[in-house]
Amino acid sequence: MRSLQLGRARRLKPQANRGPKLDARRTLRAAARTAGDATLLRWLGRPRRAPRFLLLIDGSRSMGADATLLLRFAQALHLRSRRVEVYAFSTGLTRLTPLLRRAPPGVPLTLPDLGDAWGGGTRIGENLLRVAREERAPVNRDTLILILSDGLDTGDPALVGRALRDLERRAGGVVWLSPLAASPNYRPVQRAVAAALPFLDALLPVAGVDDLHALPRRLRAARRS
Repeated sequence: MRSLQLGRARRLKPQANRGPKLDARRTLRAAARTAGDATLLRWLGRPRRAPRFLLLIDGSRSMGADATLLLRFAQALHLRSRRVEVYAFSTGLTRLTPLLRRAPPGVPLTLPDLGDAWGGGTRIGENLLRVAREERAPVNRDTLILILSDGLDTGDPALVGRALRDLERRAGGVVWLSPLAASPNYRPVQRAVAAALPFLDALLPVAGVDDLHALPRRLRAARRS
């Protein structure tokens, strides 16, 4: 979360370090305490906005244990911020945010029966399109969308492009995290991934805990490039 810099607030606010605009009112107030001598200048700036996160977790059979790891990652992220929305999808889609909010910290998350949203086939495009056009997930320029999927899809890849075109226009960034991308010989030839590439800020590996620890550094590098 600290590594993301999606934008700055519109309103000027007092800040400790030197800013782009002198805060004349606070400077004069401070000077009144030193016989009118403005020994310490006060400044105004636009602080970084706290980011939002929208996580879309592929829970299909092909994801296997990777889906469980990424679900734990979503739970950990949710414990640090209420500005996190989480969905799971397989052939269907379900919102996991209420479940994460009820889960006690430090206790392994137990999923109820999620029906066609977990453990089945994969319809990436259809479900991303539902998120983009039907669900009320908050997506704005403060939002980083994380798609956590291997990209192995049995649906129409054109729907992936349509969904991400909509989401990318509204979001602050779109990143695809793939377990397969950790392979040295990986090529993004999966139909869903290939359709998504024009709308992604980055395609990054996430095959284990080490990749999750490296995620902030990789996100910073992706945004600089």
